[in-house]
Amino acid sequence: MGESEDDLDNSSLQGESAASFAEFSFRKFSREYWLRKICINIVLNPWFERLTMSVILLNCVTLGMFQPCEDATCDSKRCQVLKVCDDVIYLYFAVEMCIKMFAMGVAGRGCYLSETWNRLDFFIVMAGALEYFLDVEKLNLSAIRTVRVLRPLRAINRIPSMRILVMLLLDTLPMLGNVLLLCFFVFFIFGIIGVQLWAGLLRQRCFIPDDMQDNAVLKSKFFK
Repeated sequence: MGESEDDLDNSSLQGESAASFAEFSFRKFSREYWLRKICINIVLNPWFERLTMSVILLNCVTLGMFQPCEDATCDSKRCQVLKVCDDVIYLYFAVEMCIKMFAMGVAGRGCYLSETWNRLDFFIVMAGALEYFLDVEKLNLSAIRTVRVLRPLRAINRIPSMRILVMLLLDTLPMLGNVLLLCFFVFFIFGIIGVQLWAGLLRQRCFIPDDMQDNAVLKSKFFK
């Protein structure tokens, strides 16, 4: 039995896309190397991007369920489950980056780090690696954990329309400089007018009535 026209078209498109990758990866592995062929096929598979989007959405849910005040020591069952999910998600992101680097190459024209959004992914994965390899609690580097908040930004690179809108917004920021200067000037003028008209009118206007001196609220440790 022969192949259908759709299968032939898909195979030809994958062949053309594979030809767009760098000739050599890590200056050693050509496009014909068997392991790189597998990585290229994985990268070109549309289900690979769909799986990545699903993991990003799952990461958004786990980040939203994290409670910093209650999960400081991570003794509860819920926190431990979230910790395992976070480790699995990070492992997937790291494996995804390695597959893309091996398929596309690291640096150079058309390689992984040649695209700005891939650099953001690389930074997020490397910052997560610091969290695992360093003792964050003892070194007081808990700010590294805030990099996990940037993980949902990886979805921008997977949705072309959103990526175009973000790029347009970033391109228009320099043009908004005059508008921001005008807004600052207007707020500054109104601030000066407000200070001159109402300066001191509300000074020492708040007081505690005599009938509330023995109130339990005033005696609590929170009222100071």
